[in-house]
Amino acid sequence: MILRVGIDIGSTTVKVVVLDEENKLDDKGNVKSDYTKKRDIADQLEQKYNIKIEYAKLNTDGYDEISAVVTPITNGEAHADIFCGRESVMIGAREYLADITADVDQLEIGSTYIEPGTFGGKVLGWTYDDMGNAYVLAYSRSYLKSIGMEKTPTDMFMEGKWDYDSCRTYLSDLKAKLPDGTYPISVHPNHWSSMGPAANGVVRVDSDSNVNFLEQGYISAMEFYRSLVVDQLAGQTEIKEITETGGISLDIPYGTGDMSGKAGEPGKYVLTMVEAWQFEDVLKKTEDWGIVPFLTQDKDALSKGCYVFVPHVREAILSGNEAIKAYVIREGQVKEITLSIGGLTPDEKKVIAAGCLINYYRD
Repeated sequence: MILRVGIDIGSTTVKVVVLDEENKLDDKGNVKSDYTKKRDIADQLEQKYNIKIEYAKLNTDGYDEISAVVTPITNGEAHADIFCGRESVMIGAREYLADITADVDQLEIGSTYIEPGTFGGKVLGWTYDDMGNAYVLAYSRSYLKSIGMEKTPTDMFMEGKWDYDSCRTYLSDLKAKLPDGTYPISVHPNHWSSMGPAANGVVRVDSDSNVNFLEQGYISAMEFYRSLVVDQLAGQTEIKEITETGGISLDIPYGTGDMSGKAGEPGKYVLTMVEAWQFEDVLKKTEDWGIVPFLTQDKDALSKGCYVFVPHVREAILSGNEAIKAYVIREGQVKEITLSIGGLTPDEKKVIAAGCLINYYRD
């Protein structure tokens, strides 16, 4: 189903099956009252197209998920109009999924989202998951500084020293400075399997439908993180409960909730991996950000929706560099630009570098 902008399709009910989020529905198939819609744009879509979105559970009846999706479609009795699921289902059902190749431009979907949904040269859907730049490694610079770490992971990366061996050395040095009960890093295994191999050139499933679990780059990334867990450099997964039917509930430490924050407040771990929608929580946790009054002569360089990466911005401000190298990231494309901060006094530079006046006077 392709919903075109401005089209009123007459209060039609659109059924949606979200395979990875069954927990949003109660036993009767209704959306739970406490379900958070942080990433759910159903309300916006209902207003935009005059439709009613109804979540439905996938009735497997003994089938595996792929067969449960495909079989009713071929019988003309699909469970839903739209299916949202993991890559294995997309690949297995790719001959039956809607081909939106011709509608990509009209839908205005960024290339970052299109590529993971492209199989065999056709765009069969899109996803916010399994993309290298959807995840970032998050930490508090102020906390690292407070425990005596001279460099951050970003510093190491910019120096070209963030290979597996260098990373292990850094985490070992970090562990030696941490209180008991705090780990250098903790990442959800599923997040690591998406991001870790991808950062080293191997994605789980590529746009040619190749499943790369057995590629050496993928195996190396997974073995590396496993070794961190074994050596107590990464958070430990514990069995929380074993149900009567043999199901296992795990306690996996990850996310912003238990990461070490501002100076003097250790958490369960220092480094963790977060997605784009969690950035607001990261800022609240780390309290380590500020505003820089950048100037540029290129009025067309920046636009709404783009990102600007400025390497070593603090050092550039304090040193008084007249020309500061930066990179504009827009729709998967990177463009180098030059920024400046104008004629600031030494004290003004220190205030900006500190993040705010409170930090400036505190220091």
